[in-house]
Amino acid sequence: MDLARWAAPRLDDDTMAETAAVVRAELLRRLETLWGALSPWLDPAPDPDGVVVRPDPRLVTAALTCLRQLHQLYRLDQPRPAAQHAGDVPGEVLAKVLAELGDLEARTTGG
Repeated sequence: MDLARWAAPRLDDDTMAETAAVVRAELLRRLETLWGALSPWLDPAPDPDGVVVRPDPRLVTAALTCLRQLHQLYRLDQPRPAAQHAGDVPGEVLAKVLAELGDLEARTTGG
């Protein structure tokens, strides 16, 4: 009996690097599905008598966990790269900024 065909695939750095995008996309799809199922239950809606019914705390906890995971998946906790570096500013923009700074300095120092 050949047990090798039933063995789990090895997870090494190369395999994880190759499948990271696919796994991230699948995780994103599942979290978006979960959020879609939870979000209608989170808005407090009045019942027919006009009484506002609060959402179930368990659903709120699940929604917060889902949002936290989406936040990490979208890497919103990471600093965003700067669009331009200070050295990449066009000359006319730099000249205008320096002129406005000079005007501001003259107004604030009274001269």
